[in-house]
Amino acid sequence: MYTDRKKLVKKQRITAGGRKKNTNPWFVYLLECADGSIYTGVARDVEKRFRAHRFGRGAAYTRAHAPKKILYTEAFLTRGAALTREAAIKKYTRSEKLMLVKHSDLRA
Repeated sequence: MYTDRKKLVKKQRITAGGRKKNTNPWFVYLLECADGSIYTGVARDVEKRFRAHRFGRGAAYTRAHAPKKILYTEAFLTRGAALTREAAIKKYTRSEKLMLVKHSDLRA
């Protein structure tokens, strides 16, 4: 389920218990690493997570394979939906991931 990032806005709802529930979207993202590999992850704030990866505070993979740039993002309303999509993308071959990036550029 693809959700346009621009349509999702930062919101908070009050739950029945009076607490604020964060309704920010979750994103699946692909990073291009310095060695040409592609890393797939999930985060609420992709830019912040990318900076964490670059400064060595991200995943172990990106500490060994320095990320260069964000190739792709896809927004979801729930973490579960984003994790399901991440798992599907991780099964893609490199060429399938690059095709995904290419087709997302055509939509923009």
